Amino acid sequence: MAGVCLAGLLALHAAPGAEDGFVAGITDLPLIPGLHVVNEATVVFDKPSGRLVRAIAKGDRTEEAFWRFYEETLPQLGWRTVKRGRFVRDKESLYIDVEKNESQLIVHFAIAPGK
Repeated sequence: MAGVCLAGLLALHAAPGAEDGFVAGITDLPLIPGLHVVNEATVVFDKPSGRLVRAIAKGDRTEEAFWRFYEETLPQLGWRTVKRGRFVRDKESLYIDVEKNESQLIVHFAIAPGK
């Protein structure tokens, strides 16, 4: 989707009742509309060697729509795809694991120092 800006992608995927728009603990990682963060599952450590963040989000999205959103959005934020579910930027790695239960998509986000 060449030429589409981040704001356009967020508006394109907007859903009623979307959270503040970012993954908990990761202020520069947008949360796809339609998912909500499980606040009690968020863990953030800010260390001299880098940040460690774990967050979980749940919601009513398809896995296909989820990956389309992040594969379009993350490169605009400087993340480079290593493989599906693993991205690197500067001195950090982003891991995304997606599972689907009977009614919801459950997503685990993790950021750790290193490449």
